[in-house]
Amino acid sequence: MIHPYYRGQDVYVGRSETIAILGLEVVANGPIDEASTRVASQLTDAIRGRAANGPYAIAPNSNAELIDEKVMHSCDDEREACMRAIGRRFHADHLLFGHVERSRGEAIKRRSNCSMSATAG
Repeated sequence: MIHPYYRGQDVYVGRSETIAILGLEVVANGPIDEASTRVASQLTDAIRGRAANGPYAIAPNSNAELIDEKVMHSCDDEREACMRAIGRRFHADHLLFGHVERSRGEAIKRRSNCSMSATAG
């Protein structure tokens, strides 16, 4: 799943909103294989590359991985409160995160159910 969250904040004239795009996490029911990791990395790079030409400025120092941020913030999952804390760490107006999941057989399933949620700063 890929989830963008909005961290409510006043938008000032001349100020571009920022986005932090976390590296996609690989989720598996067994060992994590190299192919899944490669797909997650390539997809993350593609999203970040596309975002560089989008309406948001990339938040400074936000080139981080979802799994690392979850560990640093003692998050067991992607609950909204935890994701807000991660977004605040990067001083980002928006946070994009998600995971790549291996499905039955050899197919790799990318879940991209996007939702936008207003949050308190």
